[in-house]
Amino acid sequence: MRIYVMASSAEIERAKKMMAALRGHGIEVVSTWPEVIEQVGEANPMGAPREQRARWAVDDLNELQQATAAWLLLPAKPSTGAAVELGYAYCMAAMAAKGRELGLPVPEYHLVVSGVETSIFTALSRHFPTDEEALAYFVLTAAEPPTNTAH
Repeated sequence: MRIYVMASSAEIERAKKMMAALRGHGIEVVSTWPEVIEQVGEANPMGAPREQRARWAVDDLNELQQATAAWLLLPAKPSTGAAVELGYAYCMAAMAAKGRELGLPVPEYHLVVSGVETSIFTALSRHFPTDEEALAYFVLTAAEPPTNTAH
């Protein structure tokens, strides 16, 4: 299992804690945005060249494509970046489901949110009230053999 962790950059420590917990259970984390923010020195560097900002955005979306699961740590305050990533993750999950429906050997794309739900769109994913409960779900799911419906 490869997980992309989404969160508000204002809650970067929360995200880093959950990423470390996943790695501690042997689960691959593909999201690198916290490291990028730490290298750049800020989360939304509007003073950076447009091409660089586009590269960071594309890198994040590519990492979501490389994942087999996406986990949104629901932010206390709205986060445009996390909302965009969640929408992209919904598309990834829908494409995986359609592939399986067509009999293609496509693994399930797990879409999970944890925390207080503040949008109707989070009802389209698996919800856990706490980050720890979502972490437990990923630990159990990663331990199971992969499944797909292809013959």
